[in-house]
Amino acid sequence: MLKRLRGIWASTLYVQIWKDRLRVFDPSSNERFDETSLVAIRDGMILAAGNEAKRYDGNRDVDLVNPFDHPRMLIGNWIVAERLLQHAVRLLFKESLIRPAPKMILHPMESLEGGLSDVEKRALRELAISAGGRDVAIHVGPELARRDIQFESVQKAEDD
Repeated sequence: MLKRLRGIWASTLYVQIWKDRLRVFDPSSNERFDETSLVAIRDGMILAAGNEAKRYDGNRDVDLVNPFDHPRMLIGNWIVAERLLQHAVRLLFKESLIRPAPKMILHPMESLEGGLSDVEKRALRELAISAGGRDVAIHVGPELARRDIQFESVQKAEDD
């Protein structure tokens, strides 16, 4: 049990964000959340997130919101993006008795023309922290192979 608890706190999640998809991968457990970036909302309450939200398509009382669909930047709806990422993290650690606080490597996969502005970097950091992340590194570049998902090396590359 203690080993499992220690693993939750030591976990590093690799979060890839596309306009229409969110992938969160835990290399230590090989668990993965890889679903559409839709959230179903009725009267301000979130009913479902990810692929489960698709079942509300066509329901006039429910709004389907994609928080990453914006013409100028990757995060278009902060609150919904936060809830979607929280949902993904909770699903990965559903067996845990305590709230996990993993390190997160965020990798925006689109809307990178000209690089990320300081505002976009801060928004990504705040998104990860508010979703339960303990520390955040932002990776811009090719997709990381499993062996390259090392928080400290990605953080060092970001600082250089």
